[in-house]
Amino acid sequence: FLYWILLVLIELGWVAAAFAMLTSCCKSAPKSGASTPRGSVEDSDVIEEKSKVLGMQPSSTAVVVRDLQKKYGTFHAVRGVNFHASKGDCFGLLGVNGAGKTSTFRMLTAETSVSSGEAFLAGFNVNNEW
Repeated sequence: FLYWILLVLIELGWVAAAFAMLTSCCKSAPKSGASTPRGSVEDSDVIEEKSKVLGMQPSSTAVVVRDLQKKYGTFHAVRGVNFHASKGDCFGLLGVNGAGKTSTFRMLTAETSVSSGEAFLAGFNVNNEW
């Protein structure tokens, strides 16, 4: 009986939400200089991809990620990621250690919750249609 209750709680996402709340308060603050400065300038290809993604329908391609963000307490692990990938594309995320690559993929697979933004896989929103 306990197994079924636990299974329902996991499927509803309550266990993940409780775990995220418990672990978010235990995360340490980032070291000085660990994140991108607020006034940083984006490359032209980043700006072009962002504008393309913002105008894209979620069902038009295999993966659409819009302004994806993940916060652990006051620490921004992922800040404003935008990209898309078509069916059959092979893609990866590049970045220095601590840039948020693993956190991005954890949000795409619904392992962790999305703080803000949207991510669509095959037209399904990973926030509420997974």
